[in-house]
Amino acid sequence: MDNVNLIFIFLCCTRKYGKSTKFWADVWLWDTPLKQKFPRLYHPDIYPDCTVHDKWNSGWIWTWSRSINGDVSKAQLNELSDLLGNSFLTDKDDSWIWSLGNSTVFNVKDTRNLIDDSMLPDSPTPTRWCRFIPKKVNILIWRTLRDRVPTRWT
Repeated sequence: MDNVNLIFIFLCCTRKYGKSTKFWADVWLWDTPLKQKFPRLYHPDIYPDCTVHDKWNSGWIWTWSRSINGDVSKAQLNELSDLLGNSFLTDKDDSWIWSLGNSTVFNVKDTRNLIDDSMLPDSPTPTRWCRFIPKKVNILIWRTLRDRVPTRWT
């Protein structure tokens, strides 16, 4: 899993009016952005940064640089049309929901645990920090125990 996009998996938009929700880039209709789900429809789009509101005018507006040909592209278009079939926009502003943890409200502790679990190396012994010695010494000891002290061979 890409560590840069890890946090954005748990952030999704509840589309109302669609003016602040990117049609292809934001997570709003599916559990991933539509540009990842439907790459053969995203690449020929003339306006890849458009919002949901830009794509809607009493029906969905498609702006492709070429016609959609081929079985895979047509299958993706049919699947996208099915997903969008019962969608409509309202006059209310869009809002964002955090889906990590038990609440829809952003929580620093849950986010920190996610980052720690996915990015930090596993260690059989817990890290012990001593408040009575300088931070630099604590960090040096921590790196030494994990064989992570930067060295340069000449």
